[in-house]
Amino acid sequence: MFESYLSRPDQRGSECAFTNLFVWQDCYGIYWTVVHDFLVIKVKRNEVDFFLQPFGGKDEDLPKLFAEIKEYHEGKPFEIHGIYDDGKERLAKAFSEMEFIEDRDNWDYVYLREKLASLSGRKYHG
Repeated sequence: MFESYLSRPDQRGSECAFTNLFVWQDCYGIYWTVVHDFLVIKVKRNEVDFFLQPFGGKDEDLPKLFAEIKEYHEGKPFEIHGIYDDGKERLAKAFSEMEFIEDRDNWDYVYLREKLASLSGRKYHG
């Protein structure tokens, strides 16, 4: 089931790997469900609940999905994290009032093999 939602080539982040979701599910309180043909993933980090961008589904069903998330969240504001460029474009079309804030501290990172092999001491500790 996860493969059908998460295997798109434009979804390369670590949160788009079933293995990561499964391994970290207890640590981060990760739960998932399928609603209106969207894979919805809820995460808890530092005592704050948030949702990952919805995977799959049809654009015209986004308002129905968000209405259900809002109801689940008891009408309080909620956050969506891990939004890729195509997801941002998709959400902006459906919700013109939605605010997007970049959080560089949570971007994925990739080490160059040479740099990783030559990490010395505590140079990169900070």
